[in-house]
Amino acid sequence: KNLETNLLEINNSIKKIGFENTANIYSVSNTANNGGLIGWLSEIQISGQINQNIKDLKVGEISKPIKIQNGYILIRVNDKMELKQEINFEEELEKKIIQEKNRQLNNFSMIYFKRLKKNVEINEN
Repeated sequence: KNLETNLLEINNSIKKIGFENTANIYSVSNTANNGGLIGWLSEIQISGQINQNIKDLKVGEISKPIKIQNGYILIRVNDKMELKQEINFEEELEKKIIQEKNRQLNNFSMIYFKRLKKNVEINEN
């Protein structure tokens, strides 16, 4: 079916039986069993394309179809929350530096271990 026909059918279903029941029927996502509920997400957890399409939606509104890899999605905003969080840039930078340093040290350790393993000869006498 084409997109417009499907969208009309889905919108009629949403009006008749609600978003959750319609998600159970039409969605191919793992969240279909949950009525399409994906839970709380922050802006950085979703793609820029999806964020652009839903950022101006009011609570209870449903997005226009959003093109994704496997087809299209419709998103309903159940609730919004704004969190103000102060971030200590220096502290966060230090954490990232330590993470990267540990990652590199682990890589160097594995390289050294593999080199030792390759060069070691075992004599069975």
